[in-house]
Amino acid sequence: MGDSKRSDEANEDLLAYITEPRLRPYLQTCDGDLSLALDLYAWNTRMAAACLPMLSQTEILLRNALDEQLKEYFDEPGRGIPWFLQDSCKLTENERQHIDTARNLIKRSEKTETRDQIIANLTFGFWVQLLDRKHDQIWR
Repeated sequence: MGDSKRSDEANEDLLAYITEPRLRPYLQTCDGDLSLALDLYAWNTRMAAACLPMLSQTEILLRNALDEQLKEYFDEPGRGIPWFLQDSCKLTENERQHIDTARNLIKRSEKTETRDQIIANLTFGFWVQLLDRKHDQIWR
């Protein structure tokens, strides 16, 4: 992290943009040293940003792998209905809301809705929910 070159005044100005509850753990870690806490906060922000590309790729790989398995499990090609729109899929109300949200995003962008666009617009949280115990019967 190195020595901070910010003035005390600049550090205080930064506090207007970072709330006290957000900065509290950093201040505790740095024994109340504001300059060090702000350096640690900035370092944490850079590390989180560095992880985003890997997280994005992981999300895409997980999404595509789950989608392929669900297409097969629910015989999407034979039924001609996307697995996520089949009643036999037994999605929860929350999961159905994720699908509705994805579909609405496509409609608002005035694009033609396709199954692949719906899949791409589903959030990471949707896919994580599909791995919950309530869907064990699918994954056995």
